[in-house]
Amino acid sequence: MILIIDNILTPYEIARYNRMNKQLNGNLNVWFHAMSEVNRNWTKYPKIHFRYRISAGGLWNTDFISLLRQSPQFSRIICCGWNAPIYWYSLFFAKHRAVRFTLWSGSTANETSMLRRLARPLVMLYVAMCDDFIAYGSRAKKYLIALGANPAAITIYYNSVDVDYFHEKSVQFRRERMGLRKKYAIPQGDNVILFVGQLVARKGVSELARAFRLLHEPKTTLVVVGNGPLRDTISGKSIVQISHREYDRLPEIYAMSDVLILPSVQEVWGLVVNEAMASGLPVLVSSRAGCAPDVVRNGVNGFTFEPSERGILSVLTRYLTLTKSRRIHMGNEAYKTIKALYDKSIYQK
Repeated sequence: MILIIDNILTPYEIARYNRMNKQLNGNLNVWFHAMSEVNRNWTKYPKIHFRYRISAGGLWNTDFISLLRQSPQFSRIICCGWNAPIYWYSLFFAKHRAVRFTLWSGSTANETSMLRRLARPLVMLYVAMCDDFIAYGSRAKKYLIALGANPAAITIYYNSVDVDYFHEKSVQFRRERMGLRKKYAIPQGDNVILFVGQLVARKGVSELARAFRLLHEPKTTLVVVGNGPLRDTISGKSIVQISHREYDRLPEIYAMSDVLILPSVQEVWGLVVNEAMASGLPVLVSSRAGCAPDVVRNGVNGFTFEPSERGILSVLTRYLTLTKSRRIHMGNEAYKTIKALYDKSIYQK
């Protein structure tokens, strides 16, 4: 029996843990700190096929502490972080019971803050006590090594979404592309540049809107999907705002678009990039995003860029100078890349 302790319940985790539970013959338990958090608006989720609990014990997760003491012996405990009391308690619990303890981490060196710097000695102590590690990708692995982890003890399990779901749905909705564009008041012949995510500072969405206003490209529309405190800063000619869309509504958004842009200044991974690539879109990804070195092949399935107003303007201009056939080819390559990455993770125990 394996226990995973994670942050919040998301559609992405459900898809990931469903397939892990299948690989483990139904022996997966997942405990979540909370149902959701600020600026997360999910109300619909894929069907859950694993055993799970959502804490009712507050910040200290006192209910989880009691459950750990009462639960049958787990063969392995996996914690998705180090920034909560339950992660530390679980670590000491595992050491006391001689249970294998794994840290599953997506953090990278690009996540800089005063708190991160001050906490580094404690984090290094935590890492030193772990038996092994799972990293989201190559950048997360590099950061774990910098914290003192043994490279031989790190397995990369690429952060992912249900690629098959997004691919199949996008193919279906692409047949309705004209109707979808009409639904959202987007001119039929326009190049649609898509942003999906929280409208918060670290996502670079204000810089994106400013760069787009300077673009002056005819027949080009920027579609911004999401909610957040910066919503009022995103407006202008040929900018279409769409509020948060549930997991089952996102494929139609990808199907009516031509390219995804993720201009984040700070991004642990960037799962919208996986979704867009699975939907056959080329991607323009900030060099700060954790996924960039693992999924973006410059000039083949998209481009990386520095997340500044100037960098965004440059990459948009570069993309829009490509021929239509080249863009379609890049989208096909994007799907092949993310499908191969997904299969590499899905068959890995």
